[in-house]
Amino acid sequence: MESARLEELLRSKMDALPTKARRVVEYLLANTREAAFLSIGDVAEKLDVSKAQLVRVSRVLGFSGYSDLKGSLKDAVLEQVNPSATLSR
Repeated sequence: MESARLEELLRSKMDALPTKARRVVEYLLANTREAAFLSIGDVAEKLDVSKAQLVRVSRVLGFSGYSDLKGSLKDAVLEQVNPSATLSR
């Protein structure tokens, strides 16, 4: 998923989310590059939420799970760093 579409998706769902879930989305928006390469455990620890919470937020956003969301975050970072690399994918 391209970075603009991912950001739009995250922002569009944020207002309807409970506080903890909103905090997760805010973190992902502000720290996309970091979150794309941290483990689910590291992100959960940083935000003081459970791994299950991250999976639930991912599913609410329309992903199959956290790994699917993380893959989209990585794609968005790759697009920003090296746009031509995304064309070869």
